[in-house]
Parts: sequence; structure tokens; C-alpha cells
Amino acid sequence: MRNDNDAPKSIQETLLGRFIGPLFLCSFVMACILSGCSGTILMPALSTYEVQVADLQDNGYPNTGSPRQSSFASFTFQTDAGYFAVTGTTTMYNFDPEYAQIGLRIDGVDQTPLTFKANTQQVFFVPLDTTGTLRTIELRSGAQSDPSGVVMGSFIDAVAYPPGAEFAVVAPTVGSRILFYGDSITVGSDSKYPTNDGYTVLLRDVYGLRVMVEGWGYRSLFDDAATSTAQGSFTARIASFSPVAAVFFIGTNDYGLNRWPASDFGRAYASTLDKLHAASPEAKVFCVTPIPRISEVANSFGDSLGDYRSQISSAAASRPWVKLIDGTAILSTGDLDADGVHPTTAGQAKLAKALAPYL
Repeated sequence: MRNDNDAPKSIQETLLGRFIGPLFLCSFVMACILSGCSGTILMPALSTYEVQVADLQDNGYPNTGSPRQSSFASFTFQTDAGYFAVTGTTTMYNFDPEYAQIGLRIDGVDQTPLTFKANTQQVFFVPLDTTGTLRTIELRSGAQSDPSGVVMGSFIDAVAYPPGAEFAVVAPTVGSRILFYGDSITVGSDSKYPTNDGYTVLLRDVYGLRVMVEGWGYRSLFDDAATSTAQGSFTARIASFSPVAAVFFIGTNDYGLNRWPASDFGRAYASTLDKLHAASPEAKVFCVTPIPRISEVANSFGDSLGDYRSQISSAAASRPWVKLIDGTAILSTGDLDADGVHPTTAGQAKLAKALAPYL
């Protein structure tokens, strides 16, 4: 879990701190002014490595286009440098500045995320106390959201380090991957730091599971499975990642955003399960029903959230290769943030603890 005592201070504090002298600070600031802090030239003395798609662990998207990099896709490298700089881009800031962040871990310890100050590309300077000690650094793409048809998030572009310092990209591991399909709950919304505290991240860090996230805020089954053709394309995409397990944690937005009636949702949900099983017959499938909401009154179709849960339960019951998990047995309304929909940081931890034994 996060150790705030070990976390880097703000960029301003670290640049003015004991690690970097005034001359270095002037050089860094001048380089940013000359480059606009938007290219690969971070400062004259640094070597730059552009992050490639093949470098990213548990990533389902390219570095260009939309969406860019899956939520919590990770880039890991080792260095013995005394400092390094990260270039990142966010499209999340104007929508939700609180979550315009890139995650940072040093030698397996969570640090305060790198926080953007605007909807743009930005350079982050990270000190490492001493030179000559080999450390493992992990950067994580931020949480994502899609309220209007364009996926927004925070992405890793490049890393720069002093010439002569050791720098080696850690190749992504190959092995048992669990794919989570979900919405804002699955990308850790309303936790303190989603890149540290989201339940999918905790399943990696605390429980040692390989986790890939196919999800963003506002996502619903309707977005991916409204037609048979869409269901086929979506399940083919999931199968292309060769997961040993797929976890469906979807449905609260189908209800809450009035996407379609529960009966239509249920038919599409069942059909999507069948198509996924046909495309990836060896993958285990877990279906988690939506967690409680403070208000679950009937939506514009006259259906309560319980009606959508019942459709999921029916689909799972008639398919022996599907395991049903009752979300209402994991969290209560007391585990929700003030919006009455999303789990708190502690609620995210409870989700991870409850799901880990199944996986």
C-alpha cells in the first residue's frame, strides 16, 4: 500500500530541494521553456526513451489515437540514476482534474502520483536521493472516462535520464492474465489515488494477480453489445488478449444512465457471454452483479437496479462455465462515497479482498 512518508514531494519542492542545485534548476527550466515541455527534448543533458506499445504491461491500446493505453497499463524500467524525468499527456484534466494523474511506484512502493496541471503534455521531475543505486520504477497510465463518446485519460510518453546512467526497460511478462471489463468503479473512481487504490490495481499489488483493465467511466454494456455484430467484435477483442479469466463488472450505468430496459440488457448480456465462450472457450468467466447504490428506484424504463442484477443472475445460472458473484454481498451503501454510487478508498480495498479468492 502507499507509504506517503516515502512519496516524492511536489515538483517545485524537489527542484528546489537538496538534490538539485540552482544551476541545474535554471538549466531545467530553460530547457522546458525552449521545448515547451511538449517534445522529447526535456533538457540538454538528458537521454530520452520514447515509450513503445511493446513496452507496456497489460495494455490493450496504442500510443496514438483514442483511447491511448488502457487504464493502469504499466511501463517498468530500472535505473541507477539519481533522478529522471517523465513526459506524459492528459486529456482528463478539463473533465476531472483530480484524476489527471500518472501512477508511480519505486521498488514496489506506491508514491504520490504525478499530477497534471492542465490538459496538455507535461514534464515531471522525479529525484531518487542518490546516484549509483539500481532501482525499479513503474509508471501507470491513469484512470479513464468517456462521458461523451471520446475516451479521456492520462498517458505515458517518454522517460529521460542522465547520460551514462544505467537505464533498462523491463520487458512485459507473459502469463496468466485476468481481464476486467467495467466502468468507473473498475477504474477506481472516488478512491484517493486510482492508480494506487483502485481494486484492480490492488489485485495486482497486494494479491499478485496479472490484471488488465478494459474499462472507463460511464461505460455500459449498451456501448459494446447493442447488436449481435457489436457483441461479436467486442468478444473477439477480449479473446485476442488470451485471458485465463474475464470478469464482467458492468451494468450499473445501463440502469443509471437509462441506456436500455433490463430485459434488453439481459438478452444482450447472455448473448455476449455465449460469444465470448465461443471465441475463448478456455477462459473462465466471472459475472459480478452491480454493487448497491444509495438510490435504486425505477429508471425511465420502469426498471430498478435489482432488475438488471436479476438478468445477470439468470444469464449466469444457465451457463455452467460462468461463476456468479453477488456484488451486494461485498459492499453496502456504507462503503460508498458521497455520490452514493462509487466506493470509497476503503470500499475499493474491500472489493479487491473479496474478489481475490475467486481469481
